[in-house]
Amino acid sequence: MGLDEKKDGAKRRRRYSLLFFAYLIIYDCFVVNRLAPWRLSDVTRSVFAVDYSYGFASKLLPGAVYNLIVGSRASETLATLWAVALLLAVFAGTSLLLGRFVERVGPEHRVSALVLSTVLLSGAYTFSVFVRWPGLLDTAWLLFTILFLVCLGQRRLRFFIPVIFALSLLIHFSALVFYLTIFSVLILYRISAVPEKREKTELWIIFAVSMAVTAGLFSFLILNESRMIVPMEEFHKKLSERGCDYYFYWDYSFFRVWGDVPFSPASVNAEPPSLMKFFRLFYYQLVLCKGLFERDPPMSLINTLGGAAVLAPAVVFVESFHLRRLREKGGGLKRFCAFLMAAQFPFVFFLGILFAMGIDMTRYYTHAFLPMLICLFYVLYTDESARTEFFGKMRRLKGSAQAVIWFIAYAAVALDPSF
Repeated sequence: MGLDEKKDGAKRRRRYSLLFFAYLIIYDCFVVNRLAPWRLSDVTRSVFAVDYSYGFASKLLPGAVYNLIVGSRASETLATLWAVALLLAVFAGTSLLLGRFVERVGPEHRVSALVLSTVLLSGAYTFSVFVRWPGLLDTAWLLFTILFLVCLGQRRLRFFIPVIFALSLLIHFSALVFYLTIFSVLILYRISAVPEKREKTELWIIFAVSMAVTAGLFSFLILNESRMIVPMEEFHKKLSERGCDYYFYWDYSFFRVWGDVPFSPASVNAEPPSLMKFFRLFYYQLVLCKGLFERDPPMSLINTLGGAAVLAPAVVFVESFHLRRLREKGGGLKRFCAFLMAAQFPFVFFLGILFAMGIDMTRYYTHAFLPMLICLFYVLYTDESARTEFFGKMRRLKGSAQAVIWFIAYAAVALDPSF
């Protein structure tokens, strides 16, 4: 490729990136927020009131970073500006990656790539929840996902990948099922795709270190974090001193209290950390979720079945692509990755049925659908035969009234994370 061609490619990437960034701003301001100003909710406001002076646990990292940088100047206005800045950073990083993606697939697939990118940037189950509640704890996962994809593509930066695994767990230990699983699958997929033996070895080492870091830190957090936090009364006092009187989420998360009522017995909470204690607490978490579902079954079913109906066409389309790749001969590791990619959405959906039907199914759908699309984009970015197959199938939908109606219906929906 000549110098002039490289310059032309760079210009196109910047043009596409600017187009995507502008689309995100316009779509989220007009469709998602309905021109309402971005404000912190009670939940997200409290995220910026906590830090490691409360103890050591997951969920404290975003507040700790904010308070470290802002310090005594912390206020609701500054927290709002900080949350919006993080969201804009996510928009910018996503736009840059998509610009590179559209340029990479080549002119023959460019229109299809633009359409697919628009699906990623629209609707209730990708970026909408982060816009509706700026400062949502989960927003940091998006930043770490962008960093992960950049590091995976740059050999000199791959040493940082285990750190990204650890930081993602410190946002919330549920990163293990929502994002660290796809990080792991994408590393394996990269291993299956690179021809150079030395690079494969480097990636296997990165994968092994990341798995070790994840196993150690996850076990530590899940078994110990509740006893490393200050007592509930002191926790409330520290929040109040920082101008926050919202305790509900933190009482639930750290002290297993829902609406001033403990949902697990004190005898279990008092047990020393052990695997058996973890399973007992897991059981009482299921009991709580069952009670929340029974509080309003019609609304819980509407949230769950409505989301499933909206997402079904896109999910079936992508799942069928992975399943066809799974049946291809040869490339055992690549076929195994296709299986894991196909299993990712049903697995998270099943967890949502267990834990979220009564409270926040939208978040679970987001953490099922968005990673599914990330895996798809990565496969299309790296594999020319996959691009030809997938975009060929997409082009057969050209002019389809059903596809247009689905996209309009999907893009018009915006939901709060708690819906």
